[in-house]
Amino acid sequence: MKRITIFALIVLLVAACTESGPVIGISSGLSEGRLSLRDEYSNAISRAGGIPVIIPVTTDSILIDEYVKLLDGLILSGGEDIQPAYYGEEVLNETVQSIAIRDTSDILLLDAALRAQLPLMAICRGEQLVNVYFGGSLFQDLPSQTESDILHSQTMSRSSAQHIIYLEKGSRLHELLGVDSIGVNSFHHQAVKSLAEGMKVSARAADGTIEGFEGKGTFCVQFHPEAFVSAGDDTFLPIFTDFVKQASR
Repeated sequence: MKRITIFALIVLLVAACTESGPVIGISSGLSEGRLSLRDEYSNAISRAGGIPVIIPVTTDSILIDEYVKLLDGLILSGGEDIQPAYYGEEVLNETVQSIAIRDTSDILLLDAALRAQLPLMAICRGEQLVNVYFGGSLFQDLPSQTESDILHSQTMSRSSAQHIIYLEKGSRLHELLGVDSIGVNSFHHQAVKSLAEGMKVSARAADGTIEGFEGKGTFCVQFHPEAFVSAGDDTFLPIFTDFVKQASR
């Protein structure tokens, strides 16, 4: 018998009853037994014309395959650190905090989305996960492993720019935003160290930190454009409208 859940039924009903846009899945986090996800992600997708659907954390690969069948695109959201074992390292220090079940869930979800050839956007942790999945590695703790004057984990509001990034000409990110440099927010202590084969850098911070990279059907950023869009700032809205457009095909 085909497995289906109330969650899946809701998605089917939404998809059947509206012509407003494609269904975009967003990976969720897990905190003290509760699913967690900032509403900024769903707000940004809604503003871009898509139908946001939150994907629960699960290690059931069959269930994940069923979820992916309902989607037109996938966003891997931000959150906790990825276990260093996935890129062949031991835990560096006490700043590295991972949730094993989420790592497993997101990797299964990413794998299923790639097999289904869904358009993929990855944000912050999501970007790091994509890099690790394809064979790249991470700085486990930027402050102790690199020297930089940039505060990559800001205390100001999520919709405020903390530092400047420099976009690579010819990248999709440069094409969408139409500028050579732009201010972004920053909420991370890990970042891409060695970039996975087949990926191309789309943006860097002044200290060299990779702030975005791209691959076939894959669009990844280290910052959080959804926070700006959710707050009503349209600067980064083209990122989401383009993603929704890609998912509509």
